[in-house]
Amino acid sequence: MNALEVSRYSIVVLVVSLLFLPKRYAFFVLLLLSLFDASGPKFASASNVGILNAIKILGAPVVLIMRFKGGPFIILNKYKIFPLNVFVLMIIYAALALIWSSWKLSGLKMIGYLLGHLVWFLVIAYGLINGYLSRKLLIGVLFIAFLAGFAQSYVFEPSFGVYLFMPQRFTAFVSPQYYSAFLVFMACAIVFGFRKTPPIQNSFILGLVLATVIMTGSRYSFVSLLFAIFLFVLDKLITPRYRFASFIAMWFVAIMVITGTMLASFLNFTPSIEGVRIGELRYLFTNPEEIGTLAWRIHMYQETISHITASNFFELLFGHGTSSGAEVALATDSLRYSPVTIDANRVIHNELLRSLYEWGIVGFTLLVCILTSLALAAFKEVRQGHYLLFSSFPMLLSGLVIENVLASAGGAYGAGIALVLSMAYAKHISKHEGGKIQVLPSYAKKYKVT
Repeated sequence: MNALEVSRYSIVVLVVSLLFLPKRYAFFVLLLLSLFDASGPKFASASNVGILNAIKILGAPVVLIMRFKGGPFIILNKYKIFPLNVFVLMIIYAALALIWSSWKLSGLKMIGYLLGHLVWFLVIAYGLINGYLSRKLLIGVLFIAFLAGFAQSYVFEPSFGVYLFMPQRFTAFVSPQYYSAFLVFMACAIVFGFRKTPPIQNSFILGLVLATVIMTGSRYSFVSLLFAIFLFVLDKLITPRYRFASFIAMWFVAIMVITGTMLASFLNFTPSIEGVRIGELRYLFTNPEEIGTLAWRIHMYQETISHITASNFFELLFGHGTSSGAEVALATDSLRYSPVTIDANRVIHNELLRSLYEWGIVGFTLLVCILTSLALAAFKEVRQGHYLLFSSFPMLLSGLVIENVLASAGGAYGAGIALVLSMAYAKHISKHEGGKIQVLPSYAKKYKVT
């Protein structure tokens, strides 16, 4: 059985289990769902809809919203914050921009992705605020994520992380880029999202995630994780009673770097240690064209900018329409992309440029406002001695300028973002509310709850 078939069966089983499992374990299953993709890398996205993925993105969180009698929507109703309000405006504007888009089906999918980001955030935030998501549960999710990577890469016939003329990359039942990002976000949440956590245990988690990220070959995840490790060690060094633990952490992380590199070589994920994808970072300032697809991405960015500068006033202000970035990709690389199979929401690989092209200055401004407010919140956390948002910010920013995270709702990357932002938001609410959030007032009378 190949890994794609296993992934599809797993999604069905996990979604059905959301209907019956105890509420705490339902959140555990929801996070695990993000590690499975039903479409696979060869899905004809421009002309088809992946029903299972649609169920995972929107159906699964809606099931939990129904089980909690609409409780997660209290966040939108009562606990309003600036970036959340702006994101809702961005969803509305993306739907409006679909009117003048030539890519209606892809545009509808994009609106679904944005709504998916919203409901996943609301559900996870609700679970955190009410104590359903604990540190132990997140560690359990991380452990299963490691097992999923092993199963997809070794046990079953791999369908993910397999590319023409390239060594196989270690990953779960999703792309290796999204899998590695999920691991980084999970590590940040476990290490920085809770108070009084064991430093030795955190060191082990960071080291294990680092070794796995090296095996996935994701360079920006590797750099982002190193930033988080630096913050962890720095935080312990400035705390006298943790200085010894920080030195142990540094040695352990160094050992895991070596171990991960050797595993990536000897377990046949690369032909030699010299061939490890992470090692391509040494060309960053000397010969960047040697770094994987960087040259191709730069060419895509240049073409996008040229299309933006050639736009008329309406297109510059309001954009070319949701998902119209496919036109740039078809003009840039007609041999690689086809109008029938192109995934219009995952081609530009830079969400800032994409938002400017598809949604114009209006949509670009909305996205920048969200990003700026999150950056300010991260620096505010640092001044208070907390590093959750700050440690995760390089991974979030990488997704915006290198990947297609706006179309990652319900996936590993999107779930990682939702988890970290939900944890930061839950902490924000806990400073203003002493009790648990239950249900919306409109539901209270009907379901006889207070």
